[in-house]
Amino acid sequence: MRVPSWLNPWWHMDFELSARMRPEQARAALCQREGRLRGRSTPDGGLVLFRRGGFMNDFVRTRATLARSGAVTIVTVRSGYGPVKAMLMGAMGVFALLGPAYEGVLVAVTRGVSAAAPYMLGVVFLPLIWALVIAGNYSSARSEAKDLRQLIEAALNPPRTAT
Repeated sequence: MRVPSWLNPWWHMDFELSARMRPEQARAALCQREGRLRGRSTPDGGLVLFRRGGFMNDFVRTRATLARSGAVTIVTVRSGYGPVKAMLMGAMGVFALLGPAYEGVLVAVTRGVSAAAPYMLGVVFLPLIWALVIAGNYSSARSEAKDLRQLIEAALNPPRTAT
């Protein structure tokens, strides 16, 4: 069974960019201290990139790796939720699906089926609310990932000035 991207807390966007510069220059261009694009090096040689400004910040985690290929540097980028955020969203989904059903069955067994009828509304509405929240998060995360891609492209391919 395949879960749609908007409902999957572990979704990610992958893309590759090329830059006509050495990896050290690309790293310096991406690890800025000012501007909307910020970055930092990781111990494994990769980069963690994020943006500043705007309504939502650091909503997605973006990791980049740099590799030399001839005269260009290939930048491989993956954007998605961080692992803790994805696990929390998944756990909330399990709770939204199983919590009301468990409560409804428990009430039906102890007090009768007619007493459990109101709990069955939770079986329908809690998963629906969770899905709406996840869809909103997905929309914000995709928007931030696209914005980050544009910022990365601009940093790696700065406009040329006339001399």
